[in-house]
Amino acid sequence: MTHISEIIEEILVEWAYRVHDGMPNPKNAQHIQELRESMEELNLPNKVIYEVINNLINEKKDELKVVKGQNPTTVYHEVLCALAMKGSLSKIKNGNDILKVIPKKVKPGVPEKKFEISKKDMSYLKDATHEKMDALKKDAESIAKSINKRIGKHTSGPVFWAGPSNDSTDYGASDIVIKTKKHGYVGVSLKAGKGQLKNLTINTFFKALGIPFGDGQDAKAATHFLKNYKEHWDGMTKDWVEIAQKEFNKKSNNDEAKDIFKSHMKTDWDSFQSEKMTQEEMDTLTDSVGMKKLDKTTTFKYFCHKLGNHLYGQKSYSGWNQKRTKHFDNIFKEFGDEYEGEIQAGLSDLFARQMSVGKKNMFYAASAGETIWFIPSEKTFNKFFSPDDFIAQFRTEASGSGYDFFLDVGHIDEGAIGTIKVTFRFKQGQMTKFPDTTSDYKLYAADWSKLLGTFEK
Repeated sequence: MTHISEIIEEILVEWAYRVHDGMPNPKNAQHIQELRESMEELNLPNKVIYEVINNLINEKKDELKVVKGQNPTTVYHEVLCALAMKGSLSKIKNGNDILKVIPKKVKPGVPEKKFEISKKDMSYLKDATHEKMDALKKDAESIAKSINKRIGKHTSGPVFWAGPSNDSTDYGASDIVIKTKKHGYVGVSLKAGKGQLKNLTINTFFKALGIPFGDGQDAKAATHFLKNYKEHWDGMTKDWVEIAQKEFNKKSNNDEAKDIFKSHMKTDWDSFQSEKMTQEEMDTLTDSVGMKKLDKTTTFKYFCHKLGNHLYGQKSYSGWNQKRTKHFDNIFKEFGDEYEGEIQAGLSDLFARQMSVGKKNMFYAASAGETIWFIPSEKTFNKFFSPDDFIAQFRTEASGSGYDFFLDVGHIDEGAIGTIKVTFRFKQGQMTKFPDTTSDYKLYAADWSKLLGTFEK
């Protein structure tokens, strides 16, 4: 019999795997949705799922949680960068060495709010090392050197490790907080390697644009989006199912399996998303085309998705991308026409969210210290990026993995700043659920500080 602790560990590991940076945040609606889906796939009772999520949402903010399953690279890198601000990393060889200096040199939390962190929370570091320890140490030392030069040396006391506070403080997305002569206490968001600015969720995207999609939950936003453009979602579903049926019938010589497939065909989005089979029917379908047994779920959409993987690997069914693009073109054309005013008015907020603008000024450090960008506070951003100062336009176009929303931004005095790209894509598999989002950016200057750094005071 599986022990309850093993189940909990499995849930946490799966949750961390699903979250883009490996650091689940119970205050993030998209992260909670990922947790819900991972528990549903483990066939946990609804009561248990409700209690787990309710406890997480209502968790006390003064508890710093670092649990097994969180991305080790992130944890090691953040703490190593904090330690590098205090001096040499030559004596840091493994997790035990890191544990010895927490909280002597590295204090969990932020200056205004100390966090308690138990030995149990950090136990997974004990006697552990990281396969890229030397590379992470080198990266951390380079970042610390650049911080000293660009932002200022840490003056006194411990460096604060704010990473696991998950944006719950005024320091927002900062991973460490240092004290300098020029800035006082200031946060720094860290990335190992090239890094990536904040990844915008579907809800953040809609909310920033001021579009009235329910109560702020991703599920509500998706429901509204699906309802408003139902004709095109249903058309997309019909094309997907018919392509899957054609491919299935070409591969299978089993008439019973073909009849089962046909009996479960649903050509509207809502019905397709909820259609289920028996395990026996699922086994008949997989056997008839030489697939491995699928017992994770018996939904029809899951079989169609896995059939595509079986036949084409990570590529889509032949002809699917073109049909999907046609429907996305129609959806986003109507979306742009209907909400053009709201979108244009909300572009400044969308830009601020992509930049992780928070209550305090902060910096972003990546690429082994080659990138040190100043990120202004909400107050500073709003002052210098008023509607009269902010220049922006949006455009949309198809991409290989989904559909792209481009935001070209600039400042009336500073000129062009860059482009933010938000991609709508079926992250977990084609048509298995409402598309998720991922975001990227392109800057027109090698050093972001030459742009937003203009407002650093």
